[in-house]
Amino acid sequence: MRRIPLGALREREFRLFFTGQLVSLLGDAVTPFALAWAVLDLTGSARDLGFVIAAKTAPLVVFLLVGGVFADRLPRRGVMVTADVARMVVQAATAALLLSHTARIWELIVLQALAGTGTAFFNPASTGLTPMTVSVGRLQEANALRGMSMASMQFAGPALAGLLIVTAGIRAGHRCGEFRGQRVLPRPPAPAAARQPAAAVVRA
Repeated sequence: MRRIPLGALREREFRLFFTGQLVSLLGDAVTPFALAWAVLDLTGSARDLGFVIAAKTAPLVVFLLVGGVFADRLPRRGVMVTADVARMVVQAATAALLLSHTARIWELIVLQALAGTGTAFFNPASTGLTPMTVSVGRLQEANALRGMSMASMQFAGPALAGLLIVTAGIRAGHRCGEFRGQRVLPRPPAPAAARQPAAAVVRA
């Protein structure tokens, strides 16, 4: 039986990044299910639900290449922070509308389109982030841990969303999804000979 590669977690930068990503992935997995139930609770229309889902998906297709250009030409850290702050504000606004019982379907469509646009800019900028937070010798272990966390959250997120919806209501589920955790965004690494511990920016 193969042991779980935990050596990379001994390095502080990667440990912060991994922990933040784990919580953030959980929030990412909860949000779609909570939002789907919220839309059905709001209008009872499968068509409206389709509009909301399409509004978040379409910008990913349209702006992903544009996001890649921005990531190549601008500081990745700045692109990631800006995109993540925008997504945080969008999800907070969505949760506020649902919790206050004032949400309208067109508002949810617009907000999810903005969230999808933020993701389209964040994902290309985040490519290659792991090597900035872990030593070369533990890079394979770090990638394995990230892969395991992504897979496990795909199961844990829907389960948590269902539990919250059943026990605390639809809006509570989305409020949990709005808390997307903390993601560590390290500064670009210095040359190997003069490498210093990377400063971390924590996403609220």
